[in-house]
Amino acid sequence: MYCTSCGTKKSKLQKFCSKCGMKSEFQIEQNNKNQSANMLEDKKSPVCEVCLLSKPTNYIDLHQSIGIIVVRYYKHIDGKLCLDCSRYIFQRFTLNTLLLGWWSVISFLFTPFILINNTIRYLISYLKLKK
Repeated sequence: MYCTSCGTKKSKLQKFCSKCGMKSEFQIEQNNKNQSANMLEDKKSPVCEVCLLSKPTNYIDLHQSIGIIVVRYYKHIDGKLCLDCSRYIFQRFTLNTLLLGWWSVISFLFTPFILINNTIRYLISYLKLKK
């Protein structure tokens, strides 16, 4: 499971993100947790690592870079995601990088590569999930 605010990977049991302190939006009842855990163990029914729904998934690795004059903030998400979650994270990370990735020297150099990388990885994942 990933934090919806900063994208940091966290445990399903955490109520707050250890990096940004944001409250978890995924409040899952105990029976849903048990059902999700069973689906994760069952190789026949893939489960999205973000929304925990049983949908077709594909491995995807997306990056985000934000430059602030002399500082560069970087984060990435990787895992088996469904099409809806991968589309949401791709759009959010790519838009943030496109708008905020140019504002430091090092980020200025990395931003084009991150944008191209995200686009290629998303398209590959999209095509595999649409088959």
